[in-house]
Amino acid sequence: MRKPNGQYYREFRALFEAHEPSLLPEFDGKVNSRPPLEVFTWLDSLRVTHEQLGKAFNPLLTDFFYSNH
Repeated sequence: MRKPNGQYYREFRALFEAHEPSLLPEFDGKVNSRPPLEVFTWLDSLRVTHEQLGKAFNPLLTDFFYSNH
């Protein structure tokens, strides 16, 4: 069963709060103004530039991607 995007966003937000709180404003802006695929692309790009956050994203990011495809 697919989770609604809002549930994914809450889980991602908790990860940002724990690992990269300085990115929360940008995250909130993207979630509120971009389609899910653009949010995924941005989140995926953070896996490279923010190692701890990237590790925390797995497997949530993969699940989010497949639920929106």
